[in-house]
Amino acid sequence: MAAEMENAGSQELAQFWKEVPKNKVMEHRLHCHVQDSVKPAANPRRDSLVETSTSGQQELNTALMRVMVCNSRLEQKMNSCLWVQKVLTGLVLVLLVLNLQCLYLLGTAQRPC
Repeated sequence: MAAEMENAGSQELAQFWKEVPKNKVMEHRLHCHVQDSVKPAANPRRDSLVETSTSGQQELNTALMRVMVCNSRLEQKMNSCLWVQKVLTGLVLVLLVLNLQCLYLLGTAQRPC
């Protein structure tokens, strides 16, 4: 947390935090990222570029992993749908054969001999 002190010395710091108004308190959140390998760099501007590209690469890697997991789930669902479709097609064919057989038997049973 942070707050702005107006003309206050270090001795008054403890008292300041006890009496600071809520509207002068600012909250800052820090995000920490763990890196697998840290390379020593001599240039500070290059450091910021490396950190940016590393965090961007991690974000891309995370997004890619999420897409791959989602793709795997969709593939499993599609395979189960295809299996159900094959079973239903087989059942429809069996019913069609039984229906044709019944029609044939009805047609041959009604012929006068």
